[in-house]
Amino acid sequence: MKKILSLALIITAMSMPLMAQEKTNDDKNDQKNESAIPQPEQKDIVVPDRPWKTIGLTVGLDYLSDYLWRGTYWFEGEGAFFPHINYSVLDTGLTISFAAEISQDYLYDGTEDATAGERQSLDFGLDYSYSFNGLASIGAGVWYYYMFNREDNSFMTMTIWASLDSVPLSPGVRYTHDLYYHESQYQDVYLEVFGNHDFRLTKTLIIDFGLSMGYYYSYFNSTNGISDITFSTGLSYSRGGFTLNAGFKYIIVPMEDYYGSNNDINRFNATVGLSYSL
Repeated sequence: MKKILSLALIITAMSMPLMAQEKTNDDKNDQKNESAIPQPEQKDIVVPDRPWKTIGLTVGLDYLSDYLWRGTYWFEGEGAFFPHINYSVLDTGLTISFAAEISQDYLYDGTEDATAGERQSLDFGLDYSYSFNGLASIGAGVWYYYMFNREDNSFMTMTIWASLDSVPLSPGVRYTHDLYYHESQYQDVYLEVFGNHDFRLTKTLIIDFGLSMGYYYSYFNSTNGISDITFSTGLSYSRGGFTLNAGFKYIIVPMEDYYGSNNDINRFNATVGLSYSL
């Protein structure tokens, strides 16, 4: 019930600014001038949807019905809120990010004993990407996850990736290395192959489809194998700086190391979010 209530509240709040931008008033018809003096020709004034250039700053809020991380229940089956701020540094390809991961249960109950309270975090990230004229792309990123309710759970990830953008579905590979500072011997590895494609339905509406498979070698949890096979789809609507998005994922967890003894192989989640670019 909490997840349904959260989704309804967020969708309602997010729809209001977009509906306000869509609303226009019909102009009244001017009365015809009976004067014999010729009148200048009336021309329609076309106002661009976004006449100014953004400074690269984006603020937003996402809600995830069930926080699944590499196929596992990161918040023990609870939903999560993700406020975030991203800054794209000029046209360098560098993005600086700050985000938070807040458990829905913790937010409602307000206690550290709430579900997944010890895994909530403040996230700091640096990402860089470069495109070779639309033929291929490469990138790298460094993120630090500060678990503010239990600092011992904090960790860092370092990622490199590459994709072939000129090939259908833009296939790619991503390698991530996890570092746990409180336990120096733990250095997890996550290798992911992925592909995705989007379709522009209108000037402001885009739908995308994705597929990925992840191999997770976790020293920390003593697990090893394919942790998740993910099918995803998403819809985004942009207008005047605002972007409203919604998505759905179907995740297959094929190995017992990750689905456990309850045979919970098929997992799902949905997301909705709103962001504004300055």
